[in-house]
Amino acid sequence: MRTIHGIRATAVLQAALLFASASASAQMPPVHTVEAAVESSVLNIHLPDVAPGTVILAGCPGCIVHDLALPADATYTINGRGSTLVSLRSMALAHSDATVTLHYLPGTRRVTRIDLTVF
Repeated sequence: MRTIHGIRATAVLQAALLFASASASAQMPPVHTVEAAVESSVLNIHLPDVAPGTVILAGCPGCIVHDLALPADATYTINGRGSTLVSLRSMALAHSDATVTLHYLPGTRRVTRIDLTVF
C-alpha cells in the first residue's frame, strides 16, 4: 500500500508543480527588444567628428554598410570610464586593435552609447 500512496503523492506533487509552472509562464509579459548592440573592430566603424552625426558600420569588405544616427545625448566610455566623443574617437584612431560596442535602439537605429575597449 505504501508504494501506491507514494506513487499517488508523487503524481499529485508533479501535477501541482506543472500547474504552477504553466500559471507562471502564462503571466509572463511578452519580450520586447529595448536596446541592441553590435561589437566590432574600430577598423570597421567610422565615427563622426561631432554629434549629432552618423556612425557608419561595415562588418567586412563587401558587406552591407549600416548607418546609425548618433544623437547629441549619446554617452561614451573608454574601458568602462565616462568619456567624450572627441576623446573616444582620438583613442580609437590611435589603437587599431581596439573594440567598439555600439548600443542602439532597433526601431529608430539611434545610438544610445558607444563603448571603446582598448587592449
